[in-house]
Amino acid sequence: MITDRWRDAVHNNVLYDLWSRDMRSGTDLGDRGHWQRVLQQMTGWPQAKVLAFLSTGSADDEDVRRLADALAIDEETLRYRLMADDEDVLGENVRYLLSTLKHGEKGALANAIGVDRSTISKWLKGAHPPDKANQRALNSFFGLPLDTDLQKEPIFVSFRPLTLRQRREQLRIAIEDVSDDTLRALLPALEKLLDIK
Repeated sequence: MITDRWRDAVHNNVLYDLWSRDMRSGTDLGDRGHWQRVLQQMTGWPQAKVLAFLSTGSADDEDVRRLADALAIDEETLRYRLMADDEDVLGENVRYLLSTLKHGEKGALANAIGVDRSTISKWLKGAHPPDKANQRALNSFFGLPLDTDLQKEPIFVSFRPLTLRQRREQLRIAIEDVSDDTLRALLPALEKLLDIK
């Protein structure tokens, strides 16, 4: 098994490669659902293995070799270089977060964090990046851990839902898709957890 440090590099690099492919093809950057299918087609892995890798980065040495071949990336690069560092990480993170807002919500964001609406537009265009205080405010507004470093952590390549809205949507879909029997079994725990009387 490869070490956690390098597994994380491999995981982030694969996610970055999938994101880059979406950028080049003009695919909706907020939609990560197709990454599973793409990676499955490229690697030939079963669906469960692809989902496990995309979610956790779990990979052994043979998996890394297969990923490098499938993505046409040098194995050393895949293992030891953080490819997202080639991007404006802060700018891409801000664009990603703002892309999760619905029409008209940029004004609500501006009000919530105490900036002018034109400031949000400048951030979106990359003309003027948010300072550290505004980065912390963005973390808070979007429900990210407050210690998330938007300048260094490439959240724009995340496979898992990050923002509170994305997480709520994921839960809503999961509950809608669960079988009636499973829902009956989960309902008491959900009612207690959500304090539903």
